[in-house]
Amino acid sequence: MNAGLEVAVSDRLEKAVGEIAAARPEELRELRRLMTAVFGSTTEAEAWLHTALPALHARTPISLIRQGKPERVTEVLATMESCAFL
Repeated sequence: MNAGLEVAVSDRLEKAVGEIAAARPEELRELRRLMTAVFGSTTEAEAWLHTALPALHARTPISLIRQGKPERVTEVLATMESCAFL
């Protein structure tokens, strides 16, 4: 695991979701872990957060997280981590 990437993803994710980070810290920890496992750079992880995804019905991961619905984003990341899209 890339500790530097995890810290950068953590900082950016918490900044992006504000009050949700305090309300649902366990879910955001899992999101950070998965993003660190899936992406090789902070730039890639951040770009992914702001990309409309077919798996999210053309919504962006960050929009769902901000709405307090991180579980679907976590499912997509877990699928990516397991390479189930291949």
